[in-house]
Order: sequence, then structure tokens, then C-alpha cells
Amino acid sequence: MAVARCLPPFMAKAEKPQEESLCNVSFHGCTPTEDVLKAVRLGSESIRVAQGLVDRPPNVLDPTSMKSCVLEAVKDIPGVTSKCIEGEALNEQGYGLLYATGKCAVSPPVLIVLTHAG
Repeated sequence: MAVARCLPPFMAKAEKPQEESLCNVSFHGCTPTEDVLKAVRLGSESIRVAQGLVDRPPNVLDPTSMKSCVLEAVKDIPGVTSKCIEGEALNEQGYGLLYATGKCAVSPPVLIVLTHAG
């Protein structure tokens, strides 16, 4: 999974975009099962999604687009449920500081709670 971290999904450089590259990973001394490969693939994709969210500046990734990106990223992960608390609901449910920090922004602040049953 360390290889996934080396392949950033977002770059803000003004250079011409690079073509998508292919990275082959080999396993020496073992033959991983399909379940292991699936878990490694999912973990690697999750690392890249998190990296992309962290690397994007706030003028590119506002709370609304972040919510969409996160919910899209977890929609097919078995056992993961999500709950979103947005705007005034944050203040009403005791998240006053989070609400106050984002209440002046163009899009309302949002708290995304992801839960994994397992």
C-alpha cells in the first residue's frame, strides 16, 4: 500500500497533464488470494482518496464537493454506513465550533460520520 501513496491523484502544477501511468506490484515468496488482493486494492484506493482530499486546496474542494467525493468513495465498501450533518443542524446537535468555522462560507459546513460494522 505504500506504493499507492507515491502516486498522488491531485497535483496543482500548471504543467501539462501527464498521461495515466501503470504501476505493477509483485509479491515475492507468496501467492496472495483474491480476497487478499481485493483488500490491498481497496486499501490502496482508500489511501489515494484520502490523499486527494488532503492535497486539494479549499477553493477547489469545498464542503459540498468533499461530501460528494467521500460518499462516492465509500458507497461500494461493504459494512460502511454514512451520516451527514450539515449547516444549522451542526449547531443544533452540539457541533457549534464546526458550525461557526464554516457558517460564512459559500457552501454550508458538513460533518461526515463514517461507520464500519465489523
